[in-house]
Amino acid sequence: MVKFVLFIVRLFKKPIEWWGISFHHLETILKTKLELDMRRPLSSGQATGKKSRTIMTQILVFGLIGIFTGLIFLNIDNLLLSTTFFFAFLFVMLISSLISEYTSVLFDSRDNDILLVRPLCSRTLLLSRIIHIQYYTGIIAFSLSLFSIIFLAFKYGILCGLLFLIAVGMCNWISILITIFFYMILSRFVSNEKFKDIITYVQIFIAIAIFGGYQLVPRLVDIDAINQMSMSIEWYSYLIPPIWLAAIVKLGYAGIFDPQIYLLAAMGLAGTITGAVIVIRFLSKGYGHILSEESVEDSAPVEKKTFNEKIRHFFSGIICKTRMEKSGWDLAMRFTKRDRKFKAAVYPSFGFVLIFAVVMLKPDLNNMQETLDKLSDSSRYLFFVFLGYFGTTGIHQLPFTDKPEASWIYKALPVKQHGHILSGALKAIFFKLFLPIYIIVTIPAIYIWGISVLPKMFIGALLIIMITLLLVYVSNKSIPFTQARQMQQKGTNVLKMFLGIFAMGLAVGLVYLSSLLDNVYIVFCSGLVIIANMLIFSSIRKRKYEIMI
Repeated sequence: MVKFVLFIVRLFKKPIEWWGISFHHLETILKTKLELDMRRPLSSGQATGKKSRTIMTQILVFGLIGIFTGLIFLNIDNLLLSTTFFFAFLFVMLISSLISEYTSVLFDSRDNDILLVRPLCSRTLLLSRIIHIQYYTGIIAFSLSLFSIIFLAFKYGILCGLLFLIAVGMCNWISILITIFFYMILSRFVSNEKFKDIITYVQIFIAIAIFGGYQLVPRLVDIDAINQMSMSIEWYSYLIPPIWLAAIVKLGYAGIFDPQIYLLAAMGLAGTITGAVIVIRFLSKGYGHILSEESVEDSAPVEKKTFNEKIRHFFSGIICKTRMEKSGWDLAMRFTKRDRKFKAAVYPSFGFVLIFAVVMLKPDLNNMQETLDKLSDSSRYLFFVFLGYFGTTGIHQLPFTDKPEASWIYKALPVKQHGHILSGALKAIFFKLFLPIYIIVTIPAIYIWGISVLPKMFIGALLIIMITLLLVYVSNKSIPFTQARQMQQKGTNVLKMFLGIFAMGLAVGLVYLSSLLDNVYIVFCSGLVIIANMLIFSSIRKRKYEIMI
């Protein structure tokens, strides 16, 4: 595979050298990177330990998705329209993958000590990263397009299928250029710290948008209306890259001669070349400086406590039983505030709450009062209890960090019961993340069903806490921030997710049963659950934990 990638790159040796790039340096960096990747298994392939098997799994999974996506060519006979839809989908998939997964590759600073001290220009460094990323996004693009390529070749001819394959490669290249153009422009106007914060929140937004689109768009689309659609070329069509690529594909359809199609295809070719020149030749200046800034450790500034921090400090004194438990509270509070990868992993789930609410409750936006009346006569407040479970997702990220080697401090401390640190961290996450989310979902429940639903929401919160603590006790044998992040993708997350959903189903059932009782009995049951939570916390504090260092 490495030889194939290098062979393709060598075909563009002359244009690369025209851009002022040392092809020898580029080839050496790219070859080294790819060979290292082949030796180091991806996190999703660690169970097998073989990178090639992981790549084949990716091709299979995305290929299955591509089969369903390719059905668009069966439902829409208009070639230009169907290919435009497909390339729009492919652009979204590739750009979202680039932002959410491959940003770290683009700004990876681990090689700085080797590369930045050498006479390498920023153009060479940037293009090597672009091609490195393109190898992996190319696998995604090809897998998603494989069924469509075969179908188009049979329906419209081999030339059409071949042009479609070329357009897929151009789509992959343009997606990378658009993403890097955004990054490089942004880096010129904001500081390095602000730049990383903005990228983190863009990643969060992309994750929510993809999930929301996956859930909501199929429910809004009228398939019959799409089948009857026709596509006319307007002035703005020349500004939309998916239409450029669709026009390139249509060039291969026999008997078609339309000056507008040829002009759109020329726009696609010109846009691909022009974008590459702008990004690599002009915007690459300062890329080495960005990498050097990435490698500088951010020192924690000494700040005065804000009002929110004073409130959290006040509650930590009430909720935490020991000084060591309070230390675990403070550690989790600071970590969740500063760690961007923690935010990127946890915060999207909060956006999912709103999306799930819209999908499951199916409100009539034209007549909200009728929707509220129907809800008030049902038992759908149980769904709000289920939504509250999303507030506990941060707990599953507690063991992981980018610097597990720093866990030596736990062994250096004169502390025998490290469970107090975990117990304090759990309480901090419940207070900072779960409590606000649960209050947010409780307010509309009270508005719809009245104050009588409050005891049921209260016991629901206690049951969620109990279920989460039991899952931590059963599956988590590590104290906070001691495990490398890449260790969290070994299949256990899927098991935890199913266990959590099953347990939440049981909790919702218990809340429903409590609704059949008087409020006095609900208060009594709540007291029992509170005692159970206290006992589980006590067991977590007394338990022995592994420190992998």
